Amino acid sequence: PELAYEIRLAQQRRELALELAEEEADEHFPAFTLSASLDAPVEEVGRQIREALSVTFDIQSKWRDPNTAFIAWRSRIEEHGVLVFQTTRVESSEASGFAYWAPKLPLIAVNRKDAMGRRLFSLLHELAHLMIHQSGVSDLDDSQRQPSDQRVEVFCNKVGAAALMPKLQFLSQPTIGNAPSGRRE
Repeated sequence: PELAYEIRLAQQRRELALELAEEEADEHFPAFTLSASLDAPVEEVGRQIREALSVTFDIQSKWRDPNTAFIAWRSRIEEHGVLVFQTTRVESSEASGFAYWAPKLPLIAVNRKDAMGRRLFSLLHELAHLMIHQSGVSDLDDSQRQPSDQRVEVFCNKVGAAALMPKLQFLSQPTIGNAPSGRRE
């Protein structure tokens, strides 16, 4: 019930924002133009996100704590016409976030009860949902999902990771590059 309530609340807030924008002639929201296909290479979609949001490795490396990073990513996503909320009533074990796709003013909600790093990943995971024009709820138990839904969740997870940690930049870090090769836990 708490998750259903948070989804309704977010949708109501979106409707209010749209109404206010109609009433105020000078108030408008940028169109959300980021898009992707489920068949696109995830590293390419991650690169596309970073490029659209102007997040370079140098900029990202200056965000020393997860709170600063979350605020920076969030504001850049909002600049692209997405409403971003944080839920307060949903337990972390129930859902990490959700996305509501709409051509105008889509929304993302992440769980405020999650650790900041988890919220940041959820933010980018939900952005991937919007890019493929699909609403979705990200919960921790994916075992009950249909195979087509599972494919979407895996794609969004990989895109979120690729946006946060581009593979080539991650592997080029001295700590990683200097590590001995081979399989390790």
